[in-house]
Amino acid sequence: FPGMQPIAGHLSRLRGDIRRLVGDRAGAIEQYTEAIRANRYLPGVFADRGWVRHELGDYKGAADDFTEALAISARDLHALRGRGWAKIALGEPKDAVEDFTLALGVRPGDEQALRGRAWAKIALADSRGAVDDFTGALQTSPRDTEALSGRASARLALGDRKGAFEDYDLALRIA
Repeated sequence: FPGMQPIAGHLSRLRGDIRRLVGDRAGAIEQYTEAIRANRYLPGVFADRGWVRHELGDYKGAADDFTEALAISARDLHALRGRGWAKIALGEPKDAVEDFTLALGVRPGDEQALRGRAWAKIALADSRGAVDDFTGALQTSPRDTEALSGRASARLALGDRKGAFEDYDLALRIA
């Protein structure tokens, strides 16, 4: 494509990765933006920038970046999960459920997508669905304290105090 600089894109992305690793989020965004200018079709670079924006609390910018990543590769698991989390933060849990469900279509049983979808379901007051998704995540990662405490919260909302206590107790023992 005219004006595309593939090597410059890769180098800028690597610089962005380094800046992110050392905690320079603003510098990471700058480098990822440079990478996009050099080669907007570089796989994953929009998602990388989206995650940094998410970390900074720019959920709208993050969602936009994840959407750009998905326009390039509709099955980008990293971007589907990211947009799901951004949608939860933006108060759009129904859209988040859709993104996490698409992520599960890419990688069935993905514990991160199951856990994200469970939190979105909690926001939708679907405690039963949340328990099912947290349970699915725990099948892959039985020591996942976030999934245990999330499932405990959902069980409590359903009136299952015994189950909630068991989950909280196990999460505390693991932690």
